[in-house]
Amino acid sequence: MDKLILVFLGGGFGSVLRYWIGTLLPRTGNDSWPWSTFLANVVASAILGFLAGLILMRPGQFERERLLLGVGFCGGLSTFSTFSLEGFELIRNGQIPLAVAYLVVTTLACLLACWAAWSVQR
Repeated sequence: MDKLILVFLGGGFGSVLRYWIGTLLPRTGNDSWPWSTFLANVVASAILGFLAGLILMRPGQFERERLLLGVGFCGGLSTFSTFSLEGFELIRNGQIPLAVAYLVVTTLACLLACWAAWSVQR
């Protein structure tokens, strides 16, 4: 039960932060860059990369942190489903170059953020 509470609390905080970022960076229409989702996904990727590096350097020591921050917080903060929907909306609205840029840049930025944060632990 303790593990479920950690995931629940982390997910709640991550979801609230995701909502707050969305209010700070609202979309101006279905044909604009989805900055809030982009930022949330990059930040969550960086946090998860950092945590993964920490765990790999000290195996077995950070199970509670993994559940609270990795599974819960990052799971609540990042949002692949919204990323997918926003990419689809850009395509549906004829914004093909913007859609491709958004999908590629977000994926690369998240990978880079994860790698950079993971590298800090080495």
